[in-house]
Amino acid sequence: MSGYLLTNQQAGSFQALTTTYKTQVRAVAAASAVRRLRYLEFEFSSISVPSSTDCQVLVDVTYCGATTAGTPTAATPQPTDSGAAIGTQIDTATSTGGVNYNGEPTTFVTANNFYLRAFNQRSGVLWQTEPGREIIQPSTISTGSALRGQSTNYVGFLATKLLYDEL
Repeated sequence: MSGYLLTNQQAGSFQALTTTYKTQVRAVAAASAVRRLRYLEFEFSSISVPSSTDCQVLVDVTYCGATTAGTPTAATPQPTDSGAAIGTQIDTATSTGGVNYNGEPTTFVTANNFYLRAFNQRSGVLWQTEPGREIIQPSTISTGSALRGQSTNYVGFLATKLLYDEL
């Protein structure tokens, strides 16, 4: 089983944070050959000049149950196992990726919020699973959780990374 990486540095333009959530990265189950997605690690860090007023950034991972939700830039999940030689993929993801959304999905299932954390604008946050306690997405066609961020006065950008497996 190969793992996959999605970051919002793969494609599109960073989207500045506002007081409402901005979707940074979303792994989406395939329209065919649907598999469950198991989140192993994700990371958020602020990458712009800090606000002159010390502030927090609020991030979450929330399930989005719509198939064509939002307006992302497409990103191809990258395998974390390069095979026998550099640049030789042994697996290709069936899932797809959306990054740097400039139009937000409106179909978030807030009851299915898997992660919520605030951090200072001068730092970041890394979540790694404890084995057996991974976040596992359902095998529902064209759906998947989004990694999002917002802030009351930090209007910079976030670097966001997601590592996951397809089951």
